[in-house]
Amino acid sequence: MAFIAVTELSGTINERKLSGLMPILEAVEKSSRVRGLLIHMNSSGGEANASEILFRKVRAIREKKPVISYVSGMCASGAYWVASASNRIYSMETSLVGSIGVISITPNVRKLLEKIGIDVQVSKAGKYKDLLNPFSEATEEGKQKMLHIIDSAYQSFWKSVSAERKIPDDQRDAIATGEVFTSEDAVKLGLVDSIGGYNEALSEIRKISGIKKTRFIAPRKTFVSRFIGMAVKDTVLETLDASLGYWISLQ
Repeated sequence: MAFIAVTELSGTINERKLSGLMPILEAVEKSSRVRGLLIHMNSSGGEANASEILFRKVRAIREKKPVISYVSGMCASGAYWVASASNRIYSMETSLVGSIGVISITPNVRKLLEKIGIDVQVSKAGKYKDLLNPFSEATEEGKQKMLHIIDSAYQSFWKSVSAERKIPDDQRDAIATGEVFTSEDAVKLGLVDSIGGYNEALSEIRKISGIKKTRFIAPRKTFVSRFIGMAVKDTVLETLDASLGYWISLQ
């Protein structure tokens, strides 16, 4: 029987998150029984590369079946990049959306090591091989190289968002500032389509797909996470869907 798949993107977007979510998205894209995808967003973002991979996959799914995202909490930075690939985005009134920008933070411990008498010797082949070396002082040329890398990622981020959301490039300085916006402001800026949560998003995707039945498909957790989760839960309200191979609960 056909159904709408419901899943979530929460927490930090990284390689571990990819390993749990990508197989679900692959199955959703390929399965003829899945007629739409509803994504619950509550993430402050994460790694640029992992975010782009998820963005591209959600966009690929959207080309075959409807995708609706709804925000409950936060949908910022890389998470918003992913959400922008949806047909529509809903956001609850108290949620925060946006943070279109890129940041790189590299701690430098050179002065601390000098104070405690530790000398670090660095050997390298390649002028910029130690560009992010925390044990040596960054050169001005090295800083400019890093800014170029960061700006390249920023341009890719904005280009994707502006294209998907149909936002004119001349609005970049007002929107792609790295700040988060209230849902009300996000609607005005074109980052969100409507104020709403799960019920509104579900109603929309049911209308588009013509399907009522939904199934929640939880991203796969690591062994340690599953072990801890089972230890603190009194009951497990999940069944295994053989066609998708993931723990699900019926809704």
